[in-house]
Amino acid sequence: MKSLILPSAILVTSLASLLNAQAPAAAEPLSAAPALTEAQVTSVLNQLRDLEADIMQKRGSNLSSVMAKLRTAMASDQTAMKFYLDCDKLVNSERKEVDKSDARKRQDNMERRSKGGDQEEGDFGFAVRLGLQYIVLTIEAHEAKDEDFKKMGPKLQEYIQNLVAAAPKLKGRAKNHLSN
Repeated sequence: MKSLILPSAILVTSLASLLNAQAPAAAEPLSAAPALTEAQVTSVLNQLRDLEADIMQKRGSNLSSVMAKLRTAMASDQTAMKFYLDCDKLVNSERKEVDKSDARKRQDNMERRSKGGDQEEGDFGFAVRLGLQYIVLTIEAHEAKDEDFKKMGPKLQEYIQNLVAAAPKLKGRAKNHLSN
């Protein structure tokens, strides 16, 4: 029995010394970073306020521009389709740098299909216009303050009534466009 106790004691002692050797030394205190003066803090805070104001002003300006373009595109099915085709061309042809012949084929196909209004495809231009109206309502709701948010209810109800009334026009591709 004594023979087992001695090797166990040696093992425990050596493990303890090994663990102590691997333990990190007490962390030395980091030298304190130089403190900012009150004037420096005030200056940084003022710069941050100015930057925030500039960002908010530019955001408001950009948002106003986007909303104006969307509202113009919602004026009729034809303007909605023109806006849609222009966006499709920009995103799927110009930004992706697609081969010119492929881009032209895609654009021709989109224009041909947009002339639709046939029974199987539904009224795609109308569906695009409804989609643009939904985007505008969503942005308005997001940007609305508490007092303006209450005005969103009637706008949303009107949109839903228009959508339900338009159900016969929304078949095939037109329906699929609104579902996405």
